Amino acid sequence: MGKTGAYTIPNTVTSIGERAFQGCENLTGITIPDSVMVIGNFAFQNCKGLTSVTIPISMTSIQRCAFQFCYNLATITFNGTISEWHAISKGHGWGDQISTNYVTCSDGSLYIR
Repeated sequence: MGKTGAYTIPNTVTSIGERAFQGCENLTGITIPDSVMVIGNFAFQNCKGLTSVTIPISMTSIQRCAFQFCYNLATITFNGTISEWHAISKGHGWGDQISTNYVTCSDGSLYIR
């Protein structure tokens, strides 16, 4: 819960564990490196200050409720194409109660609601 401001996950990380950042209310941005393939259940739940996240093309799974209740999450950037975004396994409620309706991919924006 001590992370504040914008944070870049180290490139030695391959998976963001369950509840890893849950409740970090002062976290404003997350950049996830290409080394990460999985975002665990509830990983960023209730990060109410989170406004942006960058997801790498290496992502294979965004698990259940990963960004749930990130009320101010206005920008989701995916470093791949729309078809690559669709190939990512997404758990139930992965993006419930966020402020954006779109993911911006390298080849355009995608409506996610």
